[in-house]
Amino acid sequence: MEPVVRAFVALFFVMQPFASINAFLSLTKNMHSRDRANAANKAVLAAALTLIIFTIIGPFILEILGVSLESFQIAGGIMLFLISLQFVLGLNVQKETPGKIDVAVVLIGVPLITGPGAMTAAILLSKTEGLNAVIWGAVLASLATFIVLRYAERIHRFIGPQGEEIMTRLMGLLLGSIAMEFIRKGFGM
Repeated sequence: MEPVVRAFVALFFVMQPFASINAFLSLTKNMHSRDRANAANKAVLAAALTLIIFTIIGPFILEILGVSLESFQIAGGIMLFLISLQFVLGLNVQKETPGKIDVAVVLIGVPLITGPGAMTAAILLSKTEGLNAVIWGAVLASLATFIVLRYAERIHRFIGPQGEEIMTRLMGLLLGSIAMEFIRKGFGM
């Protein structure tokens, strides 16, 4: 059970659902509440499936490319640390995608919830915690993310923009700690 909890916590911090509230609300601002709920469903389903599939095939991709787990841990840890710095420092590096698109899947689901950081973390966690633990952790993190997005308006009203900033920065700090663990293990320390 501990590996599942560790995988869940790490993936939840990387997925940053509280940091996604403002983006989710702004991207779905012209939708009715039923459509917004449907967008949350689609986004989380796309994010969860992408994360689980990448967790399963990611190690094979590394093997084909001839990349050692240690090198991937160091590179992945550095990348996660840079992402954590963005959260801690409050930097917004999301890109706008022009044209008519399915907002839920294209902007919210895959790059915002399950981006490169979540995929990197999933591969690294699968090596340290086990594939089954990471899959269950991904399911639980996705479920928690769904709850946050589903109740985004209420959470936004309750904790306000300052509360969201504090939570985002705290999660960024914790993500930075996880990143340092990946780097440390990559160097065999």
